[in-house]
Amino acid sequence: MKKAILGTVVLSMFLLVLTLHVAYAVPTLQLYIEGAEYDALTETWVIDSPDFILWVIGDVESYGPIETVTLSVAYDSTETGTISLTPTVATSGLLPPPGDTSISNTPTFRDSGSDTPPLMGNGSPLPAHGIYEEGTSWETYVLDDFTLTDSPIGDYTTGKCPDDPSCTYPSLGQINAYEVSISGYSWVHFDAFNHIVVNENHSKYRFAPFSHDTEATPTPEPKTFLLLGSGLVILALATRSLLKGK
Repeated sequence: MKKAILGTVVLSMFLLVLTLHVAYAVPTLQLYIEGAEYDALTETWVIDSPDFILWVIGDVESYGPIETVTLSVAYDSTETGTISLTPTVATSGLLPPPGDTSISNTPTFRDSGSDTPPLMGNGSPLPAHGIYEEGTSWETYVLDDFTLTDSPIGDYTTGKCPDDPSCTYPSLGQINAYEVSISGYSWVHFDAFNHIVVNENHSKYRFAPFSHDTEATPTPEPKTFLLLGSGLVILALATRSLLKGK
């Protein structure tokens, strides 16, 4: 009987530890857009603005330095536009103190391609996850090594952080925030990847889980609506004149 009780207690403690571990697990890398809505169907943070602040988040305290962190930016191959990334800090008040205390360097262009996924540092392709397929182009940018533990890190997969007060921040790491401005594209998808060093002879390659990526679907700018409206008015007037001429 005592052995049975002891076994039950040990099993209960194990399940409790396992539950706590799962509850507070934070990915090595993840992405977030300030003011975005979490789409539970695609498990992606989505925003419909062409201008926003993007966070690339690394859990350095749990996994150690994350080397050569790279941001992939994907878009429709048939469209032509521009995407700018300007280093900034996460908006004050969205994180518990001390917030995001460091500004990163300007991203460095690495490479570009289309129809197939970009390659990670070990030569393996980033999983396509419905994004990197025929008709999709991409560019990658190196964001430097993530080595800092100056920002509180939580798990943004549920769509609760950082707005929900029940969100917890069980770790410390580095947040690189960027002011993003998009022009000419109807959608832009962001992923982050690279590796952690296990020992001097072995590295593990990581990418932000597909439940932790981001996407922008910019709405047309007001001037676009204005030009469209003006064009329709001119077309209507021209049609009316032609009809009168008959």
